[in-house]
Amino acid sequence: NDTVVAPAIASRLAAAAEAHPDFGIVGPVISYMEEPGVVRTDGCLFNLRGKDGFFHRLEVPPVAEGALPTVTEVDIVNGCCLMVSKQVVERVGLIDEAFFLVHEESDFCLRAQRAGFKCGVLADVLVWHKGSSSFKRAGSGLQRYFDVRNLRRLLARHPAAHARQRRGRDAWLEYLKY
Repeated sequence: NDTVVAPAIASRLAAAAEAHPDFGIVGPVISYMEEPGVVRTDGCLFNLRGKDGFFHRLEVPPVAEGALPTVTEVDIVNGCCLMVSKQVVERVGLIDEAFFLVHEESDFCLRAQRAGFKCGVLADVLVWHKGSSSFKRAGSGLQRYFDVRNLRRLLARHPAAHARQRRGRDAWLEYLKY
């Protein structure tokens, strides 16, 4: 197991989902196991116009002492820990196995958004992640193959849904640079 989860994670995510019913997918801020005070993953926006690459951090502000955690809307919630509403699964189905190893949560979150659900990150560190044991086993060449293959599939399946995203030719040119 490469993830350590706080004992109250399910109840904290469930409370956030209940307080924000328009969010169909909610996940926490994730920190490094080796450096618990350093954020590994929080918010992620996809395919932003005018930016290099495809996955862009949207910093989720830390929770002030004694304050209730907020949920920040994002495009993609990290797949190592996410809570999905029953309605999302009923409307969009499960994670697509064709995205084996990489970008499966990206596709799932983008499909949920297209179906009218919001995705969000709870401003609370609930997970301390050690790293990807899948990539250690698979090796970097195989990981790179699935990254490039699945990113192509992701771009084909999810043309720009927001005005902030690259469209058509610009997205494919960025993919070729990638």
